[in-house]
Amino acid sequence: MRREGERDAIAGIECNSNDLDVARVGFYLFENDTDMLQAYRFQMEAEGVALDSGSCRDGEHEGAYTPGDGFLPNRQGCFLNDEDRASYRATLPTYHVSIAILGARDDMGYLEEFAWLGNQDTPGNPTLWGPRT
Repeated sequence: MRREGERDAIAGIECNSNDLDVARVGFYLFENDTDMLQAYRFQMEAEGVALDSGSCRDGEHEGAYTPGDGFLPNRQGCFLNDEDRASYRATLPTYHVSIAILGARDDMGYLEEFAWLGNQDTPGNPTLWGPRT
């Protein structure tokens, strides 16, 4: 699941999921937000995902998950990998953490919902916690 840009992370952990539609979840720690965003942008570019193109519910897209102007550091993007499995990426600025979720199938919208499960804040951020309803 780890991609070229995540090699710059200073630490990382990947775990299998007990959700049948999610194969693995990874968290990668970077030295700073600049390095984290550079790795994120590298991945989106390598996968051919245009920045600020939309929501994962609409397919291979990318965008900020908080409102604002310019290139915001709170990002999320989705794409199909070379095995036609959905892949979700998100950044957690301030913490310098990048999230990677690999799906068991091609449903990018599901991975976005999985990442935001239990979120009750607006605009909020990916939570990756809470019981499945």
